[in-house]
Order: sequence, then structure tokens, then C-alpha cells
Amino acid sequence: MLTHYFPPEVGAPQARLFELASRAARAGHTVTVVTGFPNYPTGIVPPSYRGRFRMVEEMDGIRVIRTWVYATPNRGVVRRILNHLSFAFSSLAATRLLGEVDVFFVESPPLFTGLAALAYRLLKRAPYVFNVSDIWPQSAVELGALRSAFAVRLAEMLEMHLYRRAARVSVVTPGMVERLASRGVPRDKLVLLTNGVDTTAFRPAAPNMELARSLGLDGRKVFLYAGTHGMAQGLGTILDAAKQTRNSDVLYVLAGEGAEKDALVKRAESEGIANVRFLPNQPRQVMPDLLNLAYATIIPLRRLDLFKSALPSKMFESMATAKPIVASLWGEAADLINAAGCGIVVPPEDPAALQEAVEKLATDPALARDLGEKGRAYVQEHFDRDRIASRFIDLLKSPLPPGERVRERGEQSSLQPTLKRIFDVAVSAVGLVVTSPIVLAAALAVKLESPGPAFYAGTRVGRGGRHFRILKLRTMQARPGGPSVTAGDDPRITRVGRVLRRSKLDELPQLLNVLRGEMSLVGPRPEDPRYVAHYTPEQREVLGVRPGMTGPTVLAFIDEEELLRGGDAESVYLAEVMPGKLAIDLKYVRHASFGGDLMILGRTALAVLRRAFRRGSRE
Repeated sequence: MLTHYFPPEVGAPQARLFELASRAARAGHTVTVVTGFPNYPTGIVPPSYRGRFRMVEEMDGIRVIRTWVYATPNRGVVRRILNHLSFAFSSLAATRLLGEVDVFFVESPPLFTGLAALAYRLLKRAPYVFNVSDIWPQSAVELGALRSAFAVRLAEMLEMHLYRRAARVSVVTPGMVERLASRGVPRDKLVLLTNGVDTTAFRPAAPNMELARSLGLDGRKVFLYAGTHGMAQGLGTILDAAKQTRNSDVLYVLAGEGAEKDALVKRAESEGIANVRFLPNQPRQVMPDLLNLAYATIIPLRRLDLFKSALPSKMFESMATAKPIVASLWGEAADLINAAGCGIVVPPEDPAALQEAVEKLATDPALARDLGEKGRAYVQEHFDRDRIASRFIDLLKSPLPPGERVRERGEQSSLQPTLKRIFDVAVSAVGLVVTSPIVLAAALAVKLESPGPAFYAGTRVGRGGRHFRILKLRTMQARPGGPSVTAGDDPRITRVGRVLRRSKLDELPQLLNVLRGEMSLVGPRPEDPRYVAHYTPEQREVLGVRPGMTGPTVLAFIDEEELLRGGDAESVYLAEVMPGKLAIDLKYVRHASFGGDLMILGRTALAVLRRAFRRGSRE
């Protein structure tokens, strides 16, 4: 199971995946979860998980391999993308620990986890089931979180590629089946795997008064929302309804964390909305008791077509504890609540209708009790987690649709250029935005130390022998003459230049070369035309692919300048270093894979950090 989210994080995907995995383990299957260190949604890694790149633990019979993730709060598009990409890269470090694999179950969103799935598929020669609990990037576009047409197009290309490569695509609602089928995903590849609930853990029980006192709940009738405080939920509607509520016996309680919580809390305080209480995220084991403190629950979603095919998992937990639901939503969730007879449905983002439903339920305990009992009976029959886990296990036992098989490596190679280019454009575009302050600061330092331009644009030979201008921060004195190779003792290198070279920051502008298609993130390093003239016909094979910002030769010759120190640098380079690099590059070109490229990127990042810290401490 490959997932960005997993307990001890609290949330619907975390709970669902843990319960499916633990039931599969209890059924006798060997289950391994590859995930990141817990940090969602606050961006805070618990103390017991800090300071590690990788760790292995066991949870309820499940082997859990955790790898490093760039921890950040669940807000800000660029930081969230970096968070997602960091796990997609670092998760590859778990491949050596997995052993033989029959099938991968891959959770989306985030969509970037699919990049790791493609690499795992090739490295472990096993199919993957792509589980779509939220259609991305469509949901991000409709919520207004993603506005760039270029970024949306790239994300859609990646999305459809992941569907094509998946053995099966599982979705959580019938509406999502129809949406993906209408976009060309074969119906025999689509599988319905709904959310559900553990009806033995979530069941009616007497209120836990000790918990009520610890949370400061004062005996009023609690209308509870428990979940993410994000853009999708539209929790401002609850605040609007609370302002209109005249029944002093009603208390609106919002439990959880998310990108919108701070704004909601500030609004409640500034507008003096006294009948609203905010609670932090509650541990998973506390949730049944919290629900049993509630008189009813509120389940809101924004008024977007996207959510017509949504079935929030918190709805099933409320039904299992026999709590009536006030549902401010539409589509499949509204139809289910009406069919079960377990709640009152009002239009989404309609505060007056929500307030009216709350007050109606608050003054009619018999109605509330009847709705709750019907919900409990309905969820036991249709959405019990044990039944869903049985379907999950059956799916993984035979993941391939009729007539399909896992492609061999030779067949995969024809797919690599398209996927690689999509990845190059996505990462370079984000990288240029994220690193622009660093590049500008470094460029200023270059200008202040020595006269001349801040950037260097030298001629290099690219794919097919075409020349292009490689971009770098200038690290040497701006004067003509001298060899194109640089030894560690070259007097032309400036003081700022030494720092930039040691940290490889001088090469960040090459992200623009990657975006323009002149280079790739991974490939043979581009060479000066004067040295390419020395290539043999066999060596010219390396010109059949885009040159890279990094590659196997960067790892093998990361201290190249030290090798050239103390002599005729150009002669040593032509006679010894360049032939060695070309031999490595030829092997790369003949056996390259997308999964291998991801591993090279990860190894390069670690090598650069070790090199920078080692030299920094020595100096």
C-alpha cells in the first residue's frame, strides 16, 4: 500500500486505509504500507518520528515503512506540492526493503504519489491498483486552488497516464465511475470500492461525561462537525447558521484542523458568535465517544458539481453511532441520506435552511432518535467495513482486467519519453518559482563581488547534436580565455563562486533549460562542442537523449574538480575523465527508466548535501 497519509494522522483516508490493511493482515496476507512521517494537517512531525530519513514499525500486524517528507501545514499551493513531491521521491528508498510484491494499492490524492507508483511498477514488476478517493486535478480546479491552465493541462496528462498504466482504477462512488468512464477510462478497469465504517467500534453508547468535561461541553445539544476545516467543506455556512440560531439550547461544535480553521476562529471571535465551539483534532480512538456526546451531526460541502459524486466517510460514522444528520449538500450523498431516512437534507451553502433544520431537530427528540436508528440499520446492511474489506481483498487477489498483463521492461521503454517530459516540465516549473529568491540573492552576491554579468550562458551540445545555451550563475572572473573544464585550484573561480559550486546552486538556472526542452532533470551532462568533436561514433550515442542537470556521471564524478587539481586540467580531462564519464553515460542511455531517474534525483540530493556539509565543516 503506497499512501501519503496514514495513522497516527487523523482523517478519513488514514482511517479507511488502516482498517483495510489491518483486515487484510488478519485474513492472512502479508501487508506492507509505504508512507511518510506523520505531519498532516499541521505540518508538525511528532517527536518520536523526528530526525530520521527512514524507519520501520509494526501497527496491528501491518509492516509500515516511513520515509522522509517535507513537513508543512495544509495550506499554500507551492508548499503542498513540495510536500507531495518529497514523498514521491523519498518513498523510492523503501523499494529495497519490500522484497517480492504481488500487487500495489496506491492512494490518490495526492496525484504525485502516482509517480512513485510508476517507478515501483517497473522496479518490482508488479501491477498497481490506483484508488481515486478524489478526482485530481478536477477537484483542485473547481475549488479554485489551481488556476494555471498550463499546470492543469500537465496534471491532467499525468492523471490519464496513471489511469492507463493501472491494472485497475478503484473509486469510492458510482458517480466517480461515470465521470472517469466519460473521460475514456475503460469500464472493465473501473471498480467501485466505497467508504464504510467499523460498526463495532462506532456504535451507540452512553455519553462519556469525563470527556465532555475535558472538552468544555456544557450540556447543551451539540450539533457536531468533525473533520477537515478546508476549502471543500464551506464551514462558513455553519457560522452563518449559528448567527441566525435563536434556540439557546443549541451548540455548534467544530472539531478538527485545516487550512481554513484560523480564519473561521477569527471570524467567530470578531463577530461574537457565542454558540460555536472549536476543538482541536481528536485521536481516532476518541471519535466514537465524541460522536456519542453529540445530539446530531452536520455534514456540509460546497455547492460545486464536483461534490455531487461525493460520499463523505464521516457520514457513515455518524450513522453507525445512530446520530441524525443535518446534511448541507447535494448529489449522491443527499440521495443516500434520503434513502436511508437518517437525516434532514438542505441545499449546500444555504445558512437559513441549515439553521431551520437544526432548530427543527433540536425541538423534536423523537424525530432525532428515529432518524438515528434508521441510519444505524442502513449502514450495518450496506457499508460495514468488514464487507468492504472482503471486496478489497478480492480486488487485490486478481487485479488485472481480462486480457491485460504487466508490461515487460522493453515495452515500457517506449512510454518513458512522454512521462519523463511531463515530469520535467512539472518539476522545473515549480522549481523555478520556489528557487527564484535563492537565485536572485546569489546573482546579487555575484555582481557585488566582481564585475560582469551575474549569469553565464555557455554553448553546449544537446539532443541530436543541436547546440543550445546552458544557463548558470557566474562563478568565475568574467574574462576571455582558458579551458572549458575547471580544476579545484583554478584561480579564475571567485569566492562566491566556490560557495555556489560546492552547493551546486550555480546550476539552478538550468531549470529554465529543462522547461524549454533543451535539457532534462536526469541525463548525460551536456558537453562543450570542442570536446564533443573528440567523441567516437559509439560515444555519440549519448546525444540521442536530452542532457540532464544531473545523472549517473554527476554521482560518479561529483568531486571532478579535485581530480583535475594540480596539473594540465584539460589534458587530464580529455585523456581520463571524459572517457570514464562517457562509458557511464552510454550505460545509462541504453538502460534508462523513469524509476531509475527518480532514484538518481534522490541520490544526487543526498550527495550534494553530504558534500556541502563535509567541505563546510572542514573549512
